[in-house]
Amino acid sequence: MGRMVLFLLGLLIVLVIHIWEGGTLKMLLHPGAALLCVLCPFLLGVVVYRADLLHALQVACGRAPSPAGGVGRQMQVLSGLRMLCITQGGLGFLVGVIGTVGTITKPELMGSWVALTLLSMVYTVTLAELTLAPLIDR
Repeated sequence: MGRMVLFLLGLLIVLVIHIWEGGTLKMLLHPGAALLCVLCPFLLGVVVYRADLLHALQVACGRAPSPAGGVGRQMQVLSGLRMLCITQGGLGFLVGVIGTVGTITKPELMGSWVALTLLSMVYTVTLAELTLAPLIDR
């Protein structure tokens, strides 16, 4: 519970600083990056791990008891989900770079591709390293 509060406090501090420096929340939202880096890894995780994924998340969050044999399978499932997140984030980054290079002669179209590139990395690091990695270490 304490880790989750600290995690949320850290995200809140980032958002406050972003807004303080003149940014808006809309600048941090990109549907393509969210789809690639958040939704796709979870959908792929459901396909690959089926019910084990939900159970592993419940055990890691303390909502379900740990199995008698240990938490090895849960750690394996969460590690796999983390790797799916990193892979999808890399794909989002590459798609953004390819789109940026493809529109290099039209600077007015480059902004959304650069946003996809950068926000894919932000979403990936947030989900894989700041959310899933601490759950694996529990």
